[in-house]
Amino acid sequence: MKTNMKKIPVNIYLRSILTVLAAALVLVAITSCGPKDSNKSRPLIFAQPQDVWWNAPVLLAMNSKMDVDIKAFSVVTGQASKDAVAQHHADIGVCANTPLLPAALKGQDVIVLGTFMRSSNLISIVRYTDVTNMWDHNIKIAITPGVISEFFLRKYLQANVPNVSFQDVNFLLGKPAEIGTHLKNKDAQVAVMFEPYTSDVLRPDFGTPLADVVQVLATNIYTVQSYLITSRTAWHDRRDDMLKVVRQVAMECAYVTTNSSGASDKVIKMMQQNTNSIAACWGQVDFSFVTDRASLRNAIMQDYYLNPEIQTAGTNSLLLDGMFEAITQIEGNLNTNGIPYK
Repeated sequence: MKTNMKKIPVNIYLRSILTVLAAALVLVAITSCGPKDSNKSRPLIFAQPQDVWWNAPVLLAMNSKMDVDIKAFSVVTGQASKDAVAQHHADIGVCANTPLLPAALKGQDVIVLGTFMRSSNLISIVRYTDVTNMWDHNIKIAITPGVISEFFLRKYLQANVPNVSFQDVNFLLGKPAEIGTHLKNKDAQVAVMFEPYTSDVLRPDFGTPLADVVQVLATNIYTVQSYLITSRTAWHDRRDDMLKVVRQVAMECAYVTTNSSGASDKVIKMMQQNTNSIAACWGQVDFSFVTDRASLRNAIMQDYYLNPEIQTAGTNSLLLDGMFEAITQIEGNLNTNGIPYK
């Protein structure tokens, strides 16, 4: 039976909702200690999405000897990280471009501090070899709604199968880490996945013999960027600490870019479960720290042209300008400290 993408089961995001609520309790507990006006003395709260190696500069920064006290809690997706920041349950978050346009449309309290990763090679389609027509209504496609996988598939259909509507696809919905299991168990015959989960499925020891599945590569279809984000409230209250975080992330970007092999070895030691994925895709990722507004805006706006619901709501790129209010000061601070960026 076909599943409409709008009808998302409640349990898909239950864990992320609970972690955001838990973070709110942590934040209340922290801010309630000591004088009421000592907000600057509490740790910065970081809503950390489930570890993916392509967030390497932030992972390295958070494990460095940065002169900022940071308390992290885990969320399932970048969308949940953005929500935690917008609702002031976290000071810092990380998300892809996908959640930012809806945030601008809703007037949410989210601003961009820069991007530290971009790639057009992190998402692909994995199917069983005996599937001859992925778009047949009897074929189920496992996907995580509302994240980069969805918008990749929208773009893939638009570019390669224009006669198939996104709304007509027979979806099986799940969290990112569940998609490979749906494929392994043959609950779905096709899956839209991003790294490191794709490489996990393609490993012979995953459970599904490697010969039974094939990866449909679609390079340069959809560009993913990872954004370092905060809220205007946190930026105004904790600007000095935020600038320290930005500097450290930008320095890690420079380190990863100029010491690719050493950096990948470091990340492999931190995230042993991502070894196959890092080996396959590390060289296909640009880890430069970027503050160029046109680049930031264009990556966010690409989703506008892929989702009729967003188009119906009506928007233009000027709506995003408020998200970049911190960029001028960030660029000045990076220049003063001699830290490279683009």
